Amino acid sequence: GVRGLVNSPAGVAAMFENDGGGDILVGKQGANTVFHVDAGGNVTAAGSVTADSLTSLTALSAPTISATTVSGVSAATFSGSNDSQIGSVTQNGTGNGLSVVNASTSAGAAAILAQSTGTSGTTRTLLATNASSDGVAVRGDSTANSGGTIGVQGTSLSPSGTGVEGDANAFGVHGNAASTT
Repeated sequence: GVRGLVNSPAGVAAMFENDGGGDILVGKQGANTVFHVDAGGNVTAAGSVTADSLTSLTALSAPTISATTVSGVSAATFSGSNDSQIGSVTQNGTGNGLSVVNASTSAGAAAILAQSTGTSGTTRTLLATNASSDGVAVRGDSTANSGGTIGVQGTSLSPSGTGVEGDANAFGVHGNAASTT
């Protein structure tokens, strides 16, 4: 093996250089490459990456996270406590900022489940804003050609609550129905 030892706080224990542009470091188990660091500093690992903390993530391209690769947990989980948000997605191109698909046929299964668990205060479980003069902040489309489908539904369990509310200068809540029955 290789060992580097330095006792100076300004010292470097090991340095690997590849001035030819190829991989800087390759780790192998037998004939199989298990990790490598390329000339751009990109790290590729065949196994999992474990860290006590991750302080910066400047680029994340096309990640795939499957439930079987997240320590046996059934889903990827992000948690924390701060004054802004735990996760943020910004799309500066022409595509969607976030796309979620749920192919489940189980009753009540949701593509996105949002919950506010605070029992007091003016909280919002889902807040959508749209700055476009022709924009729609929330739209619900039920695309099945049969059945008693609902585009947007609201329910309140409070005796003084409102299921769906709208405030506007023209129409608070406006609806059109194509059915003649």
